[in-house]
Amino acid sequence: MDLRLHWLARTLADIPEGDAWLGARERAILSRLRFSKRRSDWRLGRWTAKCALLAFRPDDFPAMPALDILAAEDGGPEAYASCGGAVDVSLSISHSHGRGLCAVAPGKCAVGCDLERIERKSLERSISS
Repeated sequence: MDLRLHWLARTLADIPEGDAWLGARERAILSRLRFSKRRSDWRLGRWTAKCALLAFRPDDFPAMPALDILAAEDGGPEAYASCGGAVDVSLSISHSHGRGLCAVAPGKCAVGCDLERIERKSLERSISS
């Protein structure tokens, strides 16, 4: 069994036009998001997570529309195959400034990732302190 943590990054420019790659449950969630930035970030997170899952375990997952990335009870992302229920992986999704990051680990475990832009102003303050 693969016990390594995998990660993959994507950008807004990588997301295909339209929503055909989203599952029915995901499209329902997307339709309830009112603000365009929230919709854009949400789509980026789902695209990045699906690409990560398919890149690291391509034989284990269905095509993108049959793979849903939904919020678990604790609010974290969880993968579901539309024909088989929850997928036995752990996910973490982060997005910032038009870039998305997804960490994937096999099985159920605590996994996390965070993507933030380092601002030059912040570095100058840290150095002068």
